Amino acid sequence: MKKLSRALIFFLITFLAVFYCYFKIKVFTDDRYTQQDIFLYLLLTPKPLKEVPRISDDFYFIAHAQEFNGLQKSELIFRGVPASEIDVKIEKISNFIESYSDPHAVMSVFAELYNGQYELHVVYYDTKDDN
Repeated sequence: MKKLSRALIFFLITFLAVFYCYFKIKVFTDDRYTQQDIFLYLLLTPKPLKEVPRISDDFYFIAHAQEFNGLQKSELIFRGVPASEIDVKIEKISNFIESYSDPHAVMSVFAELYNGQYELHVVYYDTKDDN
């Protein structure tokens, strides 16, 4: 019985150590996920990015590791936006950003050519600073 309890305690301590190290390292990495990853979507996606108009069916989110200055940065990236529609899509997102009324939300939008196709990035910053 003592051997079983010692083995169980050893396993529990080892598991907790690995679990702790995983989450300590995870703080310094970015998470890339889609809306279908329900747990990550609900946990990591800020409200403003949830409300951004979907201009494409091909999109994903990135939750960046928190900066040391307290700045939280997240992105919504739309892939495969046709070059002929890029200006219209940027204007649509820009109008949403201008009309969004959250004192903590700072958002921007830009397009980037990636592998011959345009990606539209909606970047969200939140400092949670009331000053």
